[in-house]
Amino acid sequence: MMINQTTNLYYKDLVCPQSDLYLKKLFEWKELDGKDARVVDYFDVSAGTSTGGILATMITAPNEKNLSFCAAKDIVSFYFEQWPKDFPTSYIIVFTYYLLILF
Repeated sequence: MMINQTTNLYYKDLVCPQSDLYLKKLFEWKELDGKDARVVDYFDVSAGTSTGGILATMITAPNEKNLSFCAAKDIVSFYFEQWPKDFPTSYIIVFTYYLLILF
């Protein structure tokens, strides 16, 4: 596992050389667009497998006001409430670690 010092993100296998540039641009746009900016405003497609798919859906699916179903900051509390019902408890430590890195 490698750590990228500029964005403080952890990468497991292959790192796209452009990922730092994209993330830096995203953070710049979000600052310019203000607090109402949503992740879904910056991407046409989002996907994932298992938990990544759930996260992608929660961030990009629209609610009744056509806004994101769930704000990224609310996902952590959602998972801690729903986790015992849907996932084995042995995964809690690993998932918590990844959530802390992302948010």
